[in-house]
Amino acid sequence: PNIERDLKKWYFSCFCDVVSYDQLHKFDGVPDGVIFDEHQKVKSPNSKRAKTAQAFADRVRAAGGYVLCMSGTPSPKTPLDWWSPCEIAFPGFIKQGSLARFEYSLADMARWCRYRLDERRLPRPAAKDVPGNRVRT
Repeated sequence: PNIERDLKKWYFSCFCDVVSYDQLHKFDGVPDGVIFDEHQKVKSPNSKRAKTAQAFADRVRAAGGYVLCMSGTPSPKTPLDWWSPCEIAFPGFIKQGSLARFEYSLADMARWCRYRLDERRLPRPAAKDVPGNRVRT
């Protein structure tokens, strides 16, 4: 596929280079933008690949460029898999500030959901005014 030709359809002119994540640290210069395809490859925030992608994205943003992440994977296995791609594309978008705080927030939200579900399962007193309802006395 001719990426440059397809982008011109939307009146978007650019020069495109295709670089793998593993070769990203060798890329010379700063482009006007970067599109990270298959972003699930950078889901581990402590990996060399994710750190290189983050540093490259920071250089592009510092020069006034744009950063996009794309993936053909419908959804990650866990919500924590969103952390690194979100931090690369939109630093600070996930408001918790760190992966550990994000993980704690998710656990806290899960506890709250479990509590609400358990609360609904508690036996409720039978209504006295409903016909056919046997109320114990």
